[in-house]
Amino acid sequence: PVTTEPVTTEPVATEPVAIEPVITEPASDIDPETKGLIDELDSELSDEIDSPKVLVRQLKQETTEDMLKEYFSKFGEVRIAKIKKDSEGKSKGFAFIIFSDTANIVKALDEENHEINGASAKLTKAMLHLRK
Repeated sequence: PVTTEPVTTEPVATEPVAIEPVITEPASDIDPETKGLIDELDSELSDEIDSPKVLVRQLKQETTEDMLKEYFSKFGEVRIAKIKKDSEGKSKGFAFIIFSDTANIVKALDEENHEINGASAKLTKAMLHLRK
């Protein structure tokens, strides 16, 4: 009697697939409140989820997005300055700065004091994932 073995074939990739490494920051790096603010921004500006950004807190009500762009441009190109506002259009006292390059975040965070429109602002890294 002749027996035949079943033939199994492995799938063959026709084109190489590039895998981009994603370096995830430790969860302890970003506090839950900041993560919530980042998630809120990401839902508003979904195209900017992976963009290099910082969270700026303790801003005066009168601070404008143009003032923020002007201030942070000394660290590199600012693509977006987004002040978070309440339902009446008043500033909530914090904003996100989206830079063109991740290196600009490091420059901004390395500086100890940020005097913006007469207020001492606090900066926090606002990226959950860094792509290299």
